[in-house]
Amino acid sequence: MTGFYISICSLILYLSFLDFLRFGKDAKTMKTSGSDKGTTALLSFAIISTIVWVLCSYPLNKYNILSINNSTIYYVGLIFVFLGMTIRIIAVLTLREYYTKTLKIIDTHKVINRGIYNIIRHPGYLGVITFLTGCGLLTGNLISITLIILIVPYSYSKRIMVEEQMLLDNFKDDYKNYMESTYKLIPYIF
Repeated sequence: MTGFYISICSLILYLSFLDFLRFGKDAKTMKTSGSDKGTTALLSFAIISTIVWVLCSYPLNKYNILSINNSTIYYVGLIFVFLGMTIRIIAVLTLREYYTKTLKIIDTHKVINRGIYNIIRHPGYLGVITFLTGCGLLTGNLISITLIILIVPYSYSKRIMVEEQMLLDNFKDDYKNYMESTYKLIPYIF
């Protein structure tokens, strides 16, 4: 059950710092633009689903319904939580005011290709996917793990697809060149 409590505390910490790590009023607003195409709602669904399945893991494990008591899964989950949170924070601090809650172009917007963005185009999303997957693994419940691993990457892959089109439409060759010199999500793989 330790993994359950660590997962819950990690989610609370993550949700508490979401606004704190946003710079500028444009970055903090939930007002969507046409570019968003419903992806902010989809990401909200992924995060809420993770919270629900982490909470559901407690009674499922209590009644031994597809619970996994494996220390390797626990430690991988712990590593994923810390690694994901670290990647997310680095991404936010690199983009600063351009790191918005919804998909939108800010007046001073430009392609950022320094720091972690010199390697990966969407490190913030990689961080969240890794973090939420880690929260799922910490639950030690096969149902929770499976649903989180299915819902979260799917939601973020849709967001990335829409975001890349928005950035191509706005920054044209600058973003196309950036795409050709970086990985979408996972270095040397994807």
